[in-house]
Amino acid sequence: MSGVESSGRRGGGEDPDVKALWVAVNGLDQRFIDFAQEMRQTLAQIVAGPVVNPPAQPDREQDVARE
Repeated sequence: MSGVESSGRRGGGEDPDVKALWVAVNGLDQRFIDFAQEMRQTLAQIVAGPVVNPPAQPDREQDVARE
């Protein structure tokens, strides 16, 4: 056999239902790719964190030395 036809039938041409299914699957595939790219950007922003100077932390060794 030379391969499997998309419709599963021989010599019948393309089945419109199969074609519609492939169009839907390809559309979902693109939506998933777009979603994944948005999530990658969002996660990168979360990991980077806000651009703010952290509050000054007192040196713990000095606190222990005072006690």
